[in-house]
Amino acid sequence: MLFAVAAQEGYYWMVLFAALNSTISLYYYLLLIKEAYIVTPESETATVVITPLQMAGLLPLSAAMLLLGILPTVSTMIQKFLQ
Repeated sequence: MLFAVAAQEGYYWMVLFAALNSTISLYYYLLLIKEAYIVTPESETATVVITPLQMAGLLPLSAAMLLLGILPTVSTMIQKFLQ
């Protein structure tokens, strides 16, 4: 829809440029999907080990991300408090 509106306004060069870039980015996204779902891995992947120090950092950051994502008004209150 954005491309159609830009074309109606006469920005044909911009529409062409944006369509070309969208096509190129689609190619790269499809490569990722192919690697994730179609290509079988050559070797077994290594297990990720999380140390207690890493866990101590991940837990509060994950909790903050969930809180701010579920209740976006909390971020507004924090912003008003800091001003």
